Amino acid sequence: MILILIVIVSYLIGSIPSGYLVANSQGIDIRRHGSKNIGATNVLRVMGKKWGYLVFFCDGFKGFLAVRLGIFLGTLGGIESSIAGVVAAIACILGRVAKGSPLLVASCLLFFPGSSFLLLRWSGW
Repeated sequence: MILILIVIVSYLIGSIPSGYLVANSQGIDIRRHGSKNIGATNVLRVMGKKWGYLVFFCDGFKGFLAVRLGIFLGTLGGIESSIAGVVAAIACILGRVAKGSPLLVASCLLFFPGSSFLLLRWSGW
């Protein structure tokens, strides 16, 4: 039962559209600019480094928060919560599109600190 709760809460955390919220706070509908993706890379290209890095940090924090919640509430919950958070970023019930790289990097950082920097470099950041 607790594992189902962890997965649901992690999915909901991962489905928060950081890129859309940051861009919308500045009066830009990011879905109509650049690649029309709400991810950190498109925000970086359209709005600049300050906003792109903020979105990347917010998305990474979502992954960190989901994994820490899973680890706190259950022994193997961190893995399931990580997967749920990344799936939410990629295929959200809200119908948006993102790649989930920051969430994946943050999740890996908690489980495999050394390899996360390689994953971060591979993801284009």
